[in-house]
Amino acid sequence: MGNETRWNYVSITAGVTGEIIYRGFLIFAFAFLFPHFSIWLIILLVSLLFGLAHTYQGLITGVLRTTIFGMLFSILYIALGPSYH
Repeated sequence: MGNETRWNYVSITAGVTGEIIYRGFLIFAFAFLFPHFSIWLIILLVSLLFGLAHTYQGLITGVLRTTIFGMLFSILYIALGPSYH
């Protein structure tokens, strides 16, 4: 297996793993641990964590953009439900 193929696998699995952790696990973990928090606050907190995980990409392109897209993806996940039905 060449280096390019390995990097392709890493690229795909990193994104899928991130989605599973942030959307598939953390939203429900926060809802369980903090039942008095609204779903909007949980989405904001999880999205901020997601954005902060991208600080290596810079403040605007890494943190701000991924926080905003994290919020959008979280809202879609809550509204549409998980896709593994």
